[in-house]
Parts: sequence; C-alpha cells; structure tokens
Amino acid sequence: MKQYINELKPGDKVESVFALAKKQLIPFKDPSKGKFMSLTLGDKTGQIDAKLWDGAEEAAAAITEESLVKVAGLVSEYRGNCQITVENISKVEMGKWRPEDFLPSGKEREILLEELRKVVASLDNAHLKELLSKWFSEKQFLQAYLNCPAAKRVHHACIGGLVEHSLEICSYAEQVAKHYPKLNRDLIITGAILHDVGKLKEYRYETAIKVTDEGRLFGHSILGWDMIAARIALQPDFPSALADHLKHIIFTHHGELEWGSTVYPQTPEAMAVFYCDLLSGRVRQVFDLLQQDSQEDIWTNYDRLLSRAIYKGFQETEK
Repeated sequence: MKQYINELKPGDKVESVFALAKKQLIPFKDPSKGKFMSLTLGDKTGQIDAKLWDGAEEAAAAITEESLVKVAGLVSEYRGNCQITVENISKVEMGKWRPEDFLPSGKEREILLEELRKVVASLDNAHLKELLSKWFSEKQFLQAYLNCPAAKRVHHACIGGLVEHSLEICSYAEQVAKHYPKLNRDLIITGAILHDVGKLKEYRYETAIKVTDEGRLFGHSILGWDMIAARIALQPDFPSALADHLKHIIFTHHGELEWGSTVYPQTPEAMAVFYCDLLSGRVRQVFDLLQQDSQEDIWTNYDRLLSRAIYKGFQETEK
C-alpha cells in the first residue's frame, strides 16, 4: 500500500515507493567513516528529505535519480520538518505505477475534454475547425495533450496542466473577442489551444517533469509549429495567409524576446493570445505560491520568479 508523504508523521515506519528526485554522497566529518547519502524523495503530495547512514556508497551505485525506489525506514523530525532515516533502499521498475502517483494532477481530465470539445465545435472557420477536430480525433495525440504538463515548475506544472492552461486562455480570449469584435475570434481560440502544443515533445514525465534533448535544442514554439505545419499540410486548401498568421501567434506567444519570443507580437490576434497566456500563467503562479507557503506571517516568502512576496492579509480579513 502506498504511503504518501503528506501523511507521514514522526515515529511512523515507512515501507513504500517514492520517486528519487535527488541523491548525494556526503563525507562524514570523520573521513574514516566514509560517506552517507542524502536523498530527496517525492510523490504527488510533496517531497521529503531522507538519510542513509550505512552502506551508502553501495546503495547509491544501485539507484538513479528520476527513478522509482522502494524505501524502508523510520520518520523522525529534524529542524521542524519530517525526515526519513533509511534502513533499506532499492530501485523499482515503473510497472503498475503511473505518473499520477508521483506528480500532482490538475482538474479532472474528462471534464476538461468535454470543455475542449465544446470549444472546437464552436469554431465557424472551416479550416481551423477541421485542423483541430481531426487532430483531436487521433487517440494517441489526444491522450498526450490531455496528460501533458504546461510547465516544469512555474505554473500548471502537473499532469493535465497543458489542457487546463490552454482552456483558461480560451475563456479569456472569448471575453476579449466579445469586447473587440474586429478580432478574429476563431484564430485566437485556435492559437490558445495550440500555442503550447510543442510541449508534448519538450517534456517527458514519469516521476518528474524534465526537458527533453529536443526541447532544449529547439524549444516548444518551434517544435509546436513543426507539428502544426505537418497537420496543415494534410489540408491542401488551407489558406497560406491564415497559416502564416497562426505561425506568428505560435512564435510570439511569449510576448517579449527575453522571455523566448522569436519576435514581438505584431497583430491584434497575436497580442491578445500573448496577454491571455500571461494572465493565466501569472495568476496561477500567485495561487500556487499562496498554497505552498507555510509562513505564519501575512506575507509569503519572496518569490524569485514573481520578483515579489504576496500579501495574505486581505484574504484573512475577507473570510
């Protein structure tokens, strides 16, 4: 039976499977004693530090980071946090285990799938509707899209994060299109759905979200457009100007050159997708920070990515 990290308490005996996020051999202060192993173990509920004091070098050689390990030991408290003193550790094959056991999951994907289908069905442009409806009718692609994270750690970094993030952008884009009727609504909706599709090739995830070699070399915008272009090639009557505009949206959805955009957004539709994308990511970052923060103070810890701490005082007074 799986024991989850957020349920462990000092004094608990542990015998369960975890993802090995990190291992490190550290010399004892007395060099004659050799080395001990410091580990970071994880599952979908969080991470926990662990120490193996005896036989560390032999054990370290038999396990690899990002793999699954079976751990037996005892939970203790160290500097206010739980820590496992490991008695035995061994590598485990993925087998019956799923990424959902070791990575957090987003909203229920069946609900998100139904929402995605409604959005695609709402399109009036025949070329864009055919592109999306035929692509999402392919089971392998659909499952990959529904399971893929949206990020490694910044926002929506969970199983199903990509579709959740993309549908958030669709909902924002819908409102923007109502406010500005001259916008090509179908194009910005399609851009919202496909802006991060390259992450299907950029990320791999079983026990941790990692960037692939392909992702590091090219980035998800280029990978994504290659995937989209291959699908458009199956529609000989797809207008070249529409394809170019969609390409511009994909390449500029980061908005700023220093954030990874190839060029700046230079059409109203590209600008709309960029800001809707930014809104979805930033708001999620703030809520993730609030959820993860354990500070008793009314301010969270300073967040380097947001370049600020977040005030919690109003939340307390508004309860």
